[in-house]
Amino acid sequence: MNSPTFGHPRLERLLAAVLQYGTWLASAVTASGLALALIDTHTGTQNLALPANMRIVSLGIVLFILLPVLRVLLMLLVFLQERNYRFTAIATLVLAIIALSFFLGWRASRGTAISGCPPLPAPRVAASLSRHPSSPPHL
Repeated sequence: MNSPTFGHPRLERLLAAVLQYGTWLASAVTASGLALALIDTHTGTQNLALPANMRIVSLGIVLFILLPVLRVLLMLLVFLQERNYRFTAIATLVLAIIALSFFLGWRASRGTAISGCPPLPAPRVAASLSRHPSSPPHL
């Protein structure tokens, strides 16, 4: 289990630092947003729109999502500096797949149809959810 590190001890130290400090940063941002939300609920200053403290929590979640992307980007830069073109190509391919999936998800969330693909159907409310709560269930 304790096999020696082969080839890239510098890369592994950089990746460990990015993931460790990135996780601490994302955790701190998320916790501060949750703490502010807790304070707002006790002081009664909340409104019906998305409060700023929930945006802070969302920022923390975005940071957690970006950590693996930063890892691949860091690997790409180190492999490029080492002139390891095979791993550079693999890291570039992974980043291209991530970028493509982000772009397609962003376009789909805006409701823009992707050429060659039919538009997504509108969500339907189930019949059991749309009836009045006092009416008896259909058996």
